[in-house]
Amino acid sequence: MLIVILVAYRANAPRWHAVLDALRPLFRRLEQQAREQVS
Repeated sequence: MLIVILVAYRANAPRWHAVLDALRPLFRRLEQQAREQVS
């Protein structure tokens, strides 16, 4: 099962990188909000 995911990831690597780059700022914002709530 994991191998299938890895193969699919390899085949679509550029697309995944584009998606991850788009999501990264969003995750950073969520992280900052979580930290502010904790502190």
